[in-house]
Amino acid sequence: MRTAALFLLLALPGGRAQEEPYVLKMKYAEGDSEVLGITLRMKMEIDVRSETTDYHQITEGPLNLTMRMRCRGSRDGKSEFRCLFRDLRLDQNLSVTGLQFRLTVRDRTVRMTDAGGKVIVDSEQGINPEKAREILEAFGPLGQEFDLTMDDRGLVPDLRKKTELRKLFPGGAGDNLLPVVLPEKAVRVGEEWVYTGTMHEIGDIQIPSEALKIPITYRLERVEGREDDRVAVITMKQNVELKNVEGSGRIEGTGEARILISSLTSTGEGTTRFHLGRGRILDSRFEAKVATAMRIQPEDMAEMSTTVHLGMKGRMTPRREF
Repeated sequence: MRTAALFLLLALPGGRAQEEPYVLKMKYAEGDSEVLGITLRMKMEIDVRSETTDYHQITEGPLNLTMRMRCRGSRDGKSEFRCLFRDLRLDQNLSVTGLQFRLTVRDRTVRMTDAGGKVIVDSEQGINPEKAREILEAFGPLGQEFDLTMDDRGLVPDLRKKTELRKLFPGGAGDNLLPVVLPEKAVRVGEEWVYTGTMHEIGDIQIPSEALKIPITYRLERVEGREDDRVAVITMKQNVELKNVEGSGRIEGTGEARILISSLTSTGEGTTRFHLGRGRILDSRFEAKVATAMRIQPEDMAEMSTTVHLGMKGRMTPRREF
């Protein structure tokens, strides 16, 4: 009777045996190689107004980026990687000029065509080489190998020191290249953890005061599969509002300028599938919206009021190499 009563108790709502917590950690070994495919769909609206300027621009289109990571060794929860951003393809439509173009950067070669297929830039054929150099400078490490260290939570402690890498991820809030930061401790289904990133710059705008704090909340929604093929489903949410942030930077077309960001709101959400046994991300989808209002005061020009609205949807799909 006691055994039957025990089974009955466990079967009742709230009476189940509590599930053991799950350890979520990245796992890499020397020689492991992975290719990350990153796809973004973006739309950005910019309004600029001053005594002499009334400008509105909409830019939209997809961006595809490929990155290879090869592990050189792991120790004490940290892995050393040799990385290469190998390919980038950017398709853009610009509302003001009506220009449509496709930009492809493979290794250190650049090719840009308009909507009709006419070649605008081609570094291999020597077409507009100055523009090709500008593009390579703007995209930093494309086609160049670089080293980084990542811990088992997915954090890259010295990411901010890699200024060239930051060109591909302007204004990134924190030390993570991957779309999820794993928890420090084991978690149960339904539990949340918070990673607080910091921002020292927003695009080309430097923040001279104390770094901005950007909290991101993660939650273990469920675990699918059995035994050695279990997959953790992790969700992410971000909701940030900043006001009256002072900064400075070099703005294209105006030179050095003082900047006051009167308001910045950023919201985002996403879902990542993480294989518990392999310690690897299987797939990650995310979307975000950012709205910014700022005043720009160039050294030798009239003050400008600017608003920027950015919408983005993306996906990251790793592919393991052997």
